[in-house]
Formats: sequence, C-alpha cells, structure tokens
Amino acid sequence: MSQSVRNSTFVIAIRAAGFMCEDVVDVYAGADVPAWRARCRDSRAYYVRVADEGELAVEPTLDYFDSVVGRPLELDDRSRPGLAPVPLEPRR
Repeated sequence: MSQSVRNSTFVIAIRAAGFMCEDVVDVYAGADVPAWRARCRDSRAYYVRVADEGELAVEPTLDYFDSVVGRPLELDDRSRPGLAPVPLEPRR
C-alpha cells in the first residue's frame, strides 16, 4: 500500500477510535510485529496495531520528550530542607 493510502487509513482508524488527528505526518513500522507508531500534524502520536480480528487497534502514546527527568519532586518530603510547600499569598 502506498504511503498516502496508509496514512489515510491510519487517520480513519485513529478518529474511529475516538482520538483527534488532523493528518498523519510520520509512521514508524515495528520490527517483528504488525504495529506502527503514527505521528499526527498536531504532535499527537498513536500506536496502531492489527488486532486479532484483523481490525486496527489504536492506543495513544507520548510523542516528544524534552529531557530525562530524575526522581519526581515530593512536596511532602520534609526530611530534605527546601522541599516543603510554600503557601501562596491570597489575591487581592
């Protein structure tokens, strides 16, 4: 199947699954399984795979990572100084 037919098929499957996608701009194929990662023009990404029934199953996924993050900040961790929540002043 051509790239334009494949991308159009993926847009139809993504929308039918209830997700938003204006247009598929990139598709990355899986190595050994019938699955693809489709990226939409609006930076949303979805895994598209062939389900047991032969239909396309769609799952949302993250498309872009800005950086690798360390341990999440725990605001109630009072054992380390400087991490306690700071109350905000009321608006006037």
